[in-house]
Amino acid sequence: MNKANKGFLTFCIPLLILFFISSCEDPGSVGSEFADRPNLTFDTLLVSETQKLSYVGYSGLLSFIPLGEFSDPLFGDITTLGLLKPIRTPSVPDSIEIAESFDMKLELKFDSLQTYGDTLSQSGFSIYEVISDWRGSTLRLNDDIQYGDLVGSFTVGDEDSLVIEVSEQWKEKYKSYYFNEDANADSAYNYEFQGLAIVSNQPNSKISFTTVTQSSFLLINGIDSDTTDTVNIPLNDWGFTLQRDVEPEPEGTFPIHTTLEGLLEVTIPDSLLKVQNNSKNIVRADLVFFEARDILDSTLPPNSIRLGVNILNADIVETFEPEYEYQFGSRDFVGTRGETESSFQIGITNYVNNLIFGDQDIQKLIIGIGSSSGAIRSSLLYDENGPEEYRPRIIITSLEN
Repeated sequence: MNKANKGFLTFCIPLLILFFISSCEDPGSVGSEFADRPNLTFDTLLVSETQKLSYVGYSGLLSFIPLGEFSDPLFGDITTLGLLKPIRTPSVPDSIEIAESFDMKLELKFDSLQTYGDTLSQSGFSIYEVISDWRGSTLRLNDDIQYGDLVGSFTVGDEDSLVIEVSEQWKEKYKSYYFNEDANADSAYNYEFQGLAIVSNQPNSKISFTTVTQSSFLLINGIDSDTTDTVNIPLNDWGFTLQRDVEPEPEGTFPIHTTLEGLLEVTIPDSLLKVQNNSKNIVRADLVFFEARDILDSTLPPNSIRLGVNILNADIVETFEPEYEYQFGSRDFVGTRGETESSFQIGITNYVNNLIFGDQDIQKLIIGIGSSSGAIRSSLLYDENGPEEYRPRIIITSLEN
């Protein structure tokens, strides 16, 4: 919620209203005819002042690594590059003695329920050794990642799992760190060994989502003997970069993306709110936006899908590290689908009460769908220049005195 102190009156008003409503409920067969039932009034205030915003989001250490490319007629041509790096010292059972001749493969697990693009297509990828310094904890979407030698390749269709061969040269390089017993071995590994980049081969027409917790490298021990053991090597670091060649959005709309490339700053007309509502008992205040459903549906190519958006975030404007706050910070307000499937309804009752009766002096809210999952979701909403019936609005529900 709001980081400013809430006025005492803001908290008292809802409690008094609830008490008033409870006192008006039917008490039983005796005296019920003497109780007046409360009447509700509904007022609508259109949002007329907005500003489109765009930030570069964080893209490391999330739940998914998106892989591929898709030409979205509405949201632009999107290409991702996946990054991953195995840990240097995996947990090995005491009964297994790792031989220097061990083999190594990459196992990728895909979320079969999530695909962005043509669900019937196959995508080809090449795997390269990364030569740029990068860290998942600070990785951004637009970081420039350089890569060198080819390490492997694969194709993915509707599979939910793949085991991929990697080059002998890269395996030998990893082994040199794995068997390094120097005191600074971990430090050398962290700074010198940069892992792998998974690059989409053009043309591809979908983005698949690798599940980080289930993907790993496989250490296969005993290849020169009759008994082999497989040791799981989890990922030590991971992330992705994303390039989007933006398409112009239709007039009267604004795009929102989980990657923070599309947000909307809304200025709440607090002076008008005070004039119209300073003597009212406000029970509920909702900020409502409408999805451009017809445009979204009509711009999808055959056999293609977009990941759905079911939640809309609203945050009081941040001035310190807004990229981090809008993506990972606690949500001040969360909206879900409203009375119609194409609308989002965000409850901002305490915020509005504090604007009118309390000490809230920040009139700007940021609307978006920033996410820490790594799944690429987008939607298109109408702004104040859209069709009249779909323009964003604030609906105030009050108790009549």
